[in-house]
Amino acid sequence: MSLRLTEILMKSMKVGRAFNEFTFEKPVNSLDFSDDGCNLVAADDGSLRIYNAVSGEYGDILVKAAKIGVDLVRYTHHTDGVIHASKNGGNDDSIRYLSLHEHRYIRYFRGHRGPVVSLCVCPTGDQFLSSSQDGTLRLWDLRTQAGQGLLRVSCPRPVAAYDPTGQVFGVLTSPTVLRLYDVRSYDRGPFSSFQIAPDAFDPPGVAIEAACLKFSPDGKYMLLPTRHHGILLLDAFTGSKLRTLRDHYPPDHTLRPSPTAPLLEASFSPDSQFIASGAADGRVLVWSAERGVPVAIWQPPALPAEGPLPATALRWNPRKAMLATGCGPLCFWIPDGARMAEAADAAGVALPPMPFGYPAPGPPPAPAGGPGYPTGPGGPYDPAAQAPPYGGPGYR
Repeated sequence: MSLRLTEILMKSMKVGRAFNEFTFEKPVNSLDFSDDGCNLVAADDGSLRIYNAVSGEYGDILVKAAKIGVDLVRYTHHTDGVIHASKNGGNDDSIRYLSLHEHRYIRYFRGHRGPVVSLCVCPTGDQFLSSSQDGTLRLWDLRTQAGQGLLRVSCPRPVAAYDPTGQVFGVLTSPTVLRLYDVRSYDRGPFSSFQIAPDAFDPPGVAIEAACLKFSPDGKYMLLPTRHHGILLLDAFTGSKLRTLRDHYPPDHTLRPSPTAPLLEASFSPDSQFIASGAADGRVLVWSAERGVPVAIWQPPALPAEGPLPATALRWNPRKAMLATGCGPLCFWIPDGARMAEAADAAGVALPPMPFGYPAPGPPPAPAGGPGYPTGPGGPYDPAAQAPPYGGPGYR
């Protein structure tokens, strides 16, 4: 049974599980859910790990690749296959296709001569695209290692993505120009080109450097999180800038964007209602896509001794009321019944019936976490003392 995502539910989210396999020196750099929402794969610079999103259990280390590195890990439409880019540069910028069942690489996709900055699987097939700092965007098919297409661009960081239909892709071809192409006739040029206009709050003389490009699941919006220019929400049909979200740096100005600061990812919820973004101090911010105002701020687990870690990677579960973030520990955020009741009372609205298997509103359950995650005087999380079943609204 599913539950509609609402502002009340967003305000109720809590950390349901936290995993400490990742460190300050090697934080999560990318993660992705399988199409059915049951598994999550996460990567740091030298390894790739899998987690069960239903039980909240850590699965296995699939790859230890300190030499080549791991970045931009993405599930294919097959639950036993992922692709990822190389991380550590050198002479190998190939993309790798990994079998999760056999724990071996099936195929290598070679052609890029610089770090890959975007890797996007087509929503409707076995095709995928990649873009690189070598100034190229390449089209691929998982069934063959031969490239299916090549597009040259002049942007230092040409982020790209498919739209929800899989028939169109967008790419930042220069720091201020976003173009849309028909997959079937991309070689004839773009069918739309959008100039990204600056606004009064943009730093003068600083070019746009984007973390990624995202289309909303309903196809109406595009999202362009940047290092210095905020998170740009664009109309997918006209290219006009609808809003600029700038709340992902602390209001006390203790942390500000810099040329060496990590790029922060942002993403649409599966129903396109909300936008979530990591923040420089480890928080997770959620905005209303329609109104452009913050609706919730989620605080991370206790900060490590080294200080705040930015939430550079995050992903909505496509099938469940869950968001995964990498900000020091890998965190699974799920709704909390007690917080939902409090938020509903504060808003003066009735709380909808809880789905089967989710505890009714009441005292919050004992905190839970993953390996090494503190739970108070009792020490590390003990599965025998688990609170009501892992899950919540939206679990099917």
